[in-house]
Amino acid sequence: KGFAKPEEVENVAVMFTDFVDFTKISENIEPEFLFKELNDIYTFFDETIEKYNCERIKTIGDAYLAVCGLHNKTNKNVLNLANIALHNKM
Repeated sequence: KGFAKPEEVENVAVMFTDFVDFTKISENIEPEFLFKELNDIYTFFDETIEKYNCERIKTIGDAYLAVCGLHNKTNKNVLNLANIALHNKM
């Protein structure tokens, strides 16, 4: 709605991903293929972060921002993000 109220939150872990050489690679592939690949990757990320009780905040181009502990309070925020990173690496 164009307005966000600041809120203080403790014990939140943040994950930011960015593809290496994305701009260079994207110059050499068809736009339709690029969008399909990004969609497939981000769908996989979305499914994985949900599995570990985290949430996506935003995607911008090849960047993906997710957090753990913002709305789902737990003491395993960093562990959950580490598991996401390991899960997506496989």
